[in-house]
Amino acid sequence: MADEQEINPDELLEAIQRKMGSTWHHDIDFTDKLQDSVWAGMTREEIIADVFGGTVEENFAMDEANAKANRDGRQTSRYPFELYASYLRWLEGDSQTEIFQFLQDAIWEDGTGDRKYEDVGLRTITRWISNFKELPHEQDRGGIWFHNCEKYGIPGGVYSDIVQTGVKVTPRYAKWMGRLKEVRHRGRPWHNRIVMSYTRQFVEEEQKEMLGLNHNLGGVSMHLEVRLMDNPRKGDTV
Repeated sequence: MADEQEINPDELLEAIQRKMGSTWHHDIDFTDKLQDSVWAGMTREEIIADVFGGTVEENFAMDEANAKANRDGRQTSRYPFELYASYLRWLEGDSQTEIFQFLQDAIWEDGTGDRKYEDVGLRTITRWISNFKELPHEQDRGGIWFHNCEKYGIPGGVYSDIVQTGVKVTPRYAKWMGRLKEVRHRGRPWHNRIVMSYTRQFVEEEQKEMLGLNHNLGGVSMHLEVRLMDNPRKGDTV
């Protein structure tokens, strides 16, 4: 039972933070939540499963897959969150100085005023940008053209579906969206909400892999597999 385990709100938050990745921060008062009737009497594993909308077994499977995908636990940077944020800002066209200032000014949106990133020197950011230019960053820029579908691994059969969403997407985003649009759950396609959710996860984790950071591609794939083996939930398919 939750009261027998004396669940620590900070430890619960840390466990959720690890699963959500570098771009998430909470705006939930876990101290109050642990007293709510919804979570009262639940174990920490059950609460985490409830937060992520899965079962305890599904979350264990995802954790195991993540551990297998990152056996050595090493990263190419002491500042993984800052490196990933810098890459995203660079894609938007920010200069070294602008990225430096962004990392200095960014705060969490929970009203605490806490800084989101650690201090990183301008020289470090300059070195990162030099490395970004050597990566296949064109997958994260611009739109998609039909004649380049094969080059970027975008399923040609769903090209029209992607274009007709009216949303300009990058080649990497289109690749994962296209693959997920081809997935069938009990013979029926995923609801667009599910497709977009998994697309965002796969894009972020593949970007981290490209940057040499610990990633969770294996875990996301395992979560998808487990979900496909389960019965569809209401609203999952169309």
